[in-house]
Amino acid sequence: MRFKNKRVVVTGAGSGIGKAIAKLFLEEGAEVIAVQNRTPAEFASARVTMSLGDEKSIARACEQIPESIDILCNVAGLGADDGSAEDVIAINFVGTKLFTERLIGRLTPGGCVLNFGSTAGRNWRNDIDLIKRIIAMKDFSEVAPFWQSLELPKQRSYNLAKGAVTVWSMKLAAQHAKTGPRVNVLSPGFTDTPMLQKALSSGNEVVVQLAQSNPFTSQPEDVARVALFLCSSEAKSVNGAELLVDSALVATGVCAEYGL
Repeated sequence: MRFKNKRVVVTGAGSGIGKAIAKLFLEEGAEVIAVQNRTPAEFASARVTMSLGDEKSIARACEQIPESIDILCNVAGLGADDGSAEDVIAINFVGTKLFTERLIGRLTPGGCVLNFGSTAGRNWRNDIDLIKRIIAMKDFSEVAPFWQSLELPKQRSYNLAKGAVTVWSMKLAAQHAKTGPRVNVLSPGFTDTPMLQKALSSGNEVVVQLAQSNPFTSQPEDVARVALFLCSSEAKSVNGAELLVDSALVATGVCAEYGL
């Protein structure tokens, strides 16, 4: 049991990838604090309810989490079709940042943070000026003025939020490189979750076109196994990295773009 006597906090533990991660951690001997919102967490040693879009809810949740933890997995988030563009940035980035800032000092030596990005955020280098503005946000009040100053389609809010997660994670890893914790990003491609099914059923053209070009869809358990590796001692030298679990989705796009 790789995670015996380890205390793990998993957000989004009620469904999809978060649920699969919580289940595998329990099977590997960990104490799992499952952070849930609308969907109750099935696999947990303890449960905490939190809304990532509400700073008071984040504070209350952190009060219920022990002062010493070993691993933080930030899985919870909205899809591109969930809520407004402001909600997507607020929850997928700002709420995750605020939650992590409250807990990062509780991580034990050798601990780690695993944040969830997305292949949708892979072009963050092209948006670095906007990404810098997002990662500088201190609270939710800054989200609406930022988005309203732009004239961009709603899908871009998801891409920017996930790109911000990747860049911010690298920044955290660099800041804590000498003392820990490790901070990495796992970016899934198409994964058979309620979020993907909702995007497909809503007719999201970007998602539908990409799904048609990428016939292989991962299962949540496939992603969860990679997540546990990144959180294990076997990955102790992996820090500040983004790992794609996308069945060559990005590679296929790169080959098409450059005629490879």
